[in-house]
Amino acid sequence: MFTNKNNDGFQPIAQIEKETGVNMPRKVLCGLIQCHTPAWDVDTPINRIKDICIEKHLPLIEQAGGKGVKILC
Repeated sequence: MFTNKNNDGFQPIAQIEKETGVNMPRKVLCGLIQCHTPAWDVDTPINRIKDICIEKHLPLIEQAGGKGVKILC
């Protein structure tokens, strides 16, 4: 049974490994998306800007997921 000596709700990986003899995986694939957005006219509605930005990012998010990215910024 795992015990939490920190009382913070989290189980330290080193402690789990010690108690179970099982090594936890450490590799996590991360990604970063950077997109250029055109200069907006001050009269452009914010919801339209939001929709355009989402449309531009969705294919990149899909591509990252297809490559196994688990954390994406």
